[in-house]
Amino acid sequence: MESRTSVDLVVEDNYEVAREAAGLIDQAGTYLDEGTLSRLTSRLEAARELVYPHDPERCAQVILPLLRILRECRDGG
Repeated sequence: MESRTSVDLVVEDNYEVAREAAGLIDQAGTYLDEGTLSRLTSRLEAARELVYPHDPERCAQVILPLLRILRECRDGG
């Protein structure tokens, strides 16, 4: 079985699981090092480009808020 990360769940899984995964990432954000925050942010930015045309609601309610949180953590906000 392939290992899936929280970011995979945010992007690929059903809406409820995506929101739960986003919450976990939000809680962990302050404990993640800069490199990890950068990688997660990059993955979500790429996912936003792929997901938005097909599921703008997921982007607006899960991916974009999580991107804001990760950017704030990365930027020390």
